[in-house]
Amino acid sequence: MNQRRLFIVAIVFSATQPVYGQDADTSVQRIDRRIDMLDRIEDPEPAMVVGLDGGAPPKPKEFEISLTLPFTFNSNVENAGTGRKQAFHALPSMQIDWRKSSGVVRPFARLYADADFYTRHSENDGSTTLARVGVKIVEPKLGNTAPYLHYTPALVYDKFFGERLVTLHNFTAGVTTKFDLKSAALTIDVHAVRREATLKTIEQNRFGTTLKLSGDINERLSWAIDQTVQARFYTGGASDGRDDVNFVTNAGLSWAIADNGGFDFGISFERNDSSRVGKSYSTWDIGPTVGFGWKF
Repeated sequence: MNQRRLFIVAIVFSATQPVYGQDADTSVQRIDRRIDMLDRIEDPEPAMVVGLDGGAPPKPKEFEISLTLPFTFNSNVENAGTGRKQAFHALPSMQIDWRKSSGVVRPFARLYADADFYTRHSENDGSTTLARVGVKIVEPKLGNTAPYLHYTPALVYDKFFGERLVTLHNFTAGVTTKFDLKSAALTIDVHAVRREATLKTIEQNRFGTTLKLSGDINERLSWAIDQTVQARFYTGGASDGRDDVNFVTNAGLSWAIADNGGFDFGISFERNDSSRVGKSYSTWDIGPTVGFGWKF
């Protein structure tokens, strides 16, 4: 599939001293949302990408570079329960992917960086670098079901790669299965994550599932709807004993404007219910994304 997405995300290594000029917990919640988006099943690929001439699909290419520029409206910049601040924001990103396209055990790797710029409340500007290494199992006996494992270290920065707020280490195990319907595809993902961090209060265990329905409208236009639910159990510092349930719903259209480019328009709604006072919130993120990708 192509790498154009309704909302884009990030991942890379290192050690850090957290900075408290900005709420690191809120910053990580925003980064979490972007990482979770990246974890989700890719958007449906319009037929044009696999060949408009009706011929056999080209041999899969193992490397891809993606550039994306979303410009969206966010209804709750600080993930606040009350006194919400609203703003438009741009989230340019660059991503490099490698994946083995044959064999039963297929390793993959990713490098990613982004920066988040708000038109108002610029104290919430931030940036991220991430990396990912992992494997998935593609076994004919399993059909369209694929177990996977990956390790994702992430660095969260204040402003444009300013002071480092926190370093995350996410260890993920999951399984994805796909069902081909008459005019769409249903994908189900179930996963478990252990997070270690340089800021103990955001360490957690999480368990979640994603349901995604997607399909093509025509050769250039495709659609996708997904729903993710996660239970998050905090285990470190003052957050020990905090339990959250997080819901994210996405819907959007993708238009292939060129062989290597696309335009998306998406709507995303997130609701977080927490046992900790002040950590429950709702937010909408709505707007377009322009993206380009090159495979080789």
